[in-house]
Amino acid sequence: MRLATANLNGTPSPGLRRWLLVGVLGLGMVPAATASPAVESSADEIASLVRQLGDADYAVRETASARLSAIGPAAADALLAAAELSDDLEVALRAKWLADALPLTAADDPPEVTALLESFAKARLGERVRIMHRLLRLDDDVGIEPLARIIRLERTATGSRIAAALLAREWQPDDPFWAGIAPKIIAGLGPSRRPAAVFLRGLVAATTATAATAPEAARGIDAVVASVASLDSENGGEAVPGLASEPGGGSARTGRIFRRCLAELLAREGRRKEALAQAALLFESADGAVADKDSQTVADLEWLASHGVPESVDLLDDRLTEQKVSPLLEYAAAIAWRSRAGPNAAARSVALSAAAAARLAEAGDFTQRLQVAMLLARFGADDWAERETGPSGSIARCSTTASRLGRCVPWRQSSPRSSSTTGSGIPMRL
Repeated sequence: MRLATANLNGTPSPGLRRWLLVGVLGLGMVPAATASPAVESSADEIASLVRQLGDADYAVRETASARLSAIGPAAADALLAAAELSDDLEVALRAKWLADALPLTAADDPPEVTALLESFAKARLGERVRIMHRLLRLDDDVGIEPLARIIRLERTATGSRIAAALLAREWQPDDPFWAGIAPKIIAGLGPSRRPAAVFLRGLVAATTATAATAPEAARGIDAVVASVASLDSENGGEAVPGLASEPGGGSARTGRIFRRCLAELLAREGRRKEALAQAALLFESADGAVADKDSQTVADLEWLASHGVPESVDLLDDRLTEQKVSPLLEYAAAIAWRSRAGPNAAARSVALSAAAAARLAEAGDFTQRLQVAMLLARFGADDWAERETGPSGSIARCSTTASRLGRCVPWRQSSPRSSSTTGSGIPMRL
């Protein structure tokens, strides 16, 4: 690692003084930046300029910095990689400064979008996520392209993943609104090769291809497969603030959102063996992701069963034979079997639900039975919910209410896009 340190008289060099000042003031403080016409440049030139940020000649370093600044967002991938991975301190510092100064705004952004993006650049992660939610729900989808732009330009991998997860949740098969926002997503991503950008670009390619462009769909799915592996290596275990908690427990985490998307894509394309492999990884991740792995597994199993992979319940055979198996997990497995075809599916579903009911009755914990009934109602199993609470009275009405609410808050929205928000200011999923 090399950093220009001092002139011959022992005083710090101008370059060192500048970058030490950056360190003292805080690298997270980004100077105000406005969008300006970018200078065209090739990937090879950008790579060469990044290397020159660590040149022994101060003038070369300054010239390279100025040139990269003029190139603008096209240099984002190289700058972000250098800022995170370079073992040359001056290269890392200069790259971080330049990446942080890249403007998130574009000349044609509406005033509301410009104001949100300017606030975003100065905010901490929690507030940034709130701004992402607001961009997602702006009228006429004017915030979609800027939100995708954040995936490309956000200075942290965590922020990039969260923005991608929010947009990925907007897709569902045969959704008429997805076709309208997909081009905006692609425009915002630009040529970025960040894993989150590669994931979304592949998702768009796989879900908007026509019969005439079937090879593009296959390539898109392959890109999603590769990018999920890269996203796993970045961690991806962070919770996404502002996303509704899921049936069965657990918080929405970016890694799970990406893997669920991939499982559904693979199942939709008939690649069921690969879809089951993704389901297995989801179940395995529950061990260390949350304290109560059963509630996490229930949430994943219910989602997989309702999104085309009900046979994923077969992966849990060992868990279901444990002596202290959770009644809720048994009920979730019963729901999965209920949605399967085959001569033994109905019998298996009935047996599992009966075992769960007997286990709950033996425990004699009314509160636990009520909690299970509420979750069963959200899963659409009203008959089993009423069996646990009784068909009349306030408890049954509570279960019915939970059922209706649960079906209005799916994993991804199924109703028209809306800018409605909760009292906390976080857009609610209708």
